[in-house]
Amino acid sequence: MHLLRSMLPIVLATLVFPTGTAIGFEKKAHGEISKKAVSIYRAINPGLSEKRAKALLGFIEGSKDEDNISMQRMFHWHFYDPAKKLGRTWWGAERSNGVRFEKLVKQLSESKGMSPDEYYALAGRIVHHIQDMSSPPHTVPVYHLKDPFDSYGTSRINRITLQQGRIPVLMNESRGTLKDRLPEFLKYAADKTLESIEKPVVHQGKIIADNWSLFWLKAQQTGERCRKKPCKGFGCYGKMVFGFTKGPFIQEVYQDFYDHQIENAVADTVKVLLLLGNVEI
Repeated sequence: MHLLRSMLPIVLATLVFPTGTAIGFEKKAHGEISKKAVSIYRAINPGLSEKRAKALLGFIEGSKDEDNISMQRMFHWHFYDPAKKLGRTWWGAERSNGVRFEKLVKQLSESKGMSPDEYYALAGRIVHHIQDMSSPPHTVPVYHLKDPFDSYGTSRINRITLQQGRIPVLMNESRGTLKDRLPEFLKYAADKTLESIEKPVVHQGKIIADNWSLFWLKAQQTGERCRKKPCKGFGCYGKMVFGFTKGPFIQEVYQDFYDHQIENAVADTVKVLLLLGNVEI
């Protein structure tokens, strides 16, 4: 019995995290998004205290660590599920990101006695979930272990810049309490992605597709349009795979969409950093 219990994490890890796969943006992408956001935040606030500046390194690491293989990760998936339709797996794992996100926000908003490093590392885990909302398969959601979108252009992230005039908007949106604003940030990020995939796909001024449903279909669009029957509560994949050149879907089309989503993820992360900056540590 003791042997079976000791083997359980290994068995579940094999089932849930097969070798070579990643869930959501790959860990490196989360780190790059956070690193880019931290550089923008530090440019906005050049006079940061030494302890806060040092703690920002933990923020970057925390945004990656939330995907570390662990018992916690096996029992908390990261799919967006505001209607709470996804339920649990046969072994009791929450498919929705809601329970885990709410717990992290509660810990941060009620934190007492945390060091700045611990505080920002915890905040990094929270921002991980907000960043995931810029990934369509996470937000639609479509059940997956690895979606090509999530690792499409990680090397491009350090070249992403925020549009001029966006910083003042982010500063204005970063007011309020952690427990109120962080859930709002998550919903806002998810809503933006759902809105983006419903818009016409435009390249060089021409509409090449009505929307992105060739790639990801919401649950209410499932049925004959799906390649296979979707899992309960999930949407499904369409007829095309992100990143594969076919017809008008050339690499520039994919790059433009990916960059747009990453810019949103960076902006959302900057907004979280601005909100945290209002808290004394």
